[in-house]
Amino acid sequence: MKKTLLAALAGAALLVSCSADTADFQKSAEKFIESDAVGKQVGTTFTNAQCTKPAKIEAGATFTCIAKSADDMFWTFDLIVKDKSNFEIVSGIPKG
Repeated sequence: MKKTLLAALAGAALLVSCSADTADFQKSAEKFIESDAVGKQVGTTFTNAQCTKPAKIEAGATFTCIAKSADDMFWTFDLIVKDKSNFEIVSGIPKG
């Protein structure tokens, strides 16, 4: 049975830009999902992450990402904007 990312990752991902915009959140989320921090949570690695841009940069705004795992499964991630420079993955599940 495939593991799912059930809880939010410990610690939100930080953005580098002081004046983050929706594209910054999108690009940072893609890099974060492809990082070891996310893969270690479910015992795989992720590539080809593609995220939508959040509609707004305000606490509570949500956006989604899709990434490919090492075993060629596609995963869907739900993310939430924590504040003007942070987001958090709240769930991640394999598709299909």
